[in-house]
Amino acid sequence: MHMSSYTLSLHRAPVKGLLLLVVVAIAARIAFVGFMPHVYSKDLHAWLRVIDLLQAGGNPYRETSVLNWPPFWMNVLFGIGKLSGWWGVSATVLIQGLLTMAEVVVMAVVWWVSLRLLQKDLFRPLLVGWALNPVCIFLSCQHANFDVFAGLWVLLAAGALLAFYKA
Repeated sequence: MHMSSYTLSLHRAPVKGLLLLVVVAIAARIAFVGFMPHVYSKDLHAWLRVIDLLQAGGNPYRETSVLNWPPFWMNVLFGIGKLSGWWGVSATVLIQGLLTMAEVVVMAVVWWVSLRLLQKDLFRPLLVGWALNPVCIFLSCQHANFDVFAGLWVLLAAGALLAFYKA
């Protein structure tokens, strides 16, 4: 097996379908954020508290009860806090943007895996429905639910296995 068999081969894929999916998903989330009142979940407020503690040199594992898992999300929040200070953009907007991008990447990976499995773009209507699903938009933009990252890692692993067994 040579390395070229592991590439994504996007030049063979119907990229217009992927671009439509990305544009619809991002536009729906921007519209939601633009029109929603500034009312956020308890989780988002907890993430902002973690950022404040990290910037003050505190330990959010010791000083809060909101981090009950390994430090992936805490490190992401640390980076968001730094970027927020450097760029002058609110941490809330950066969290919403990051979660939106992660969700779009998950959609793109599902699209790519479906193309690899079925050799057709059959899932486009379902993926556009996902892109417009108000529950998904609410979870990433208002609730600040970062579970999308767990799904991303699982899908990337499935994609890697698929690429390995197809090669």
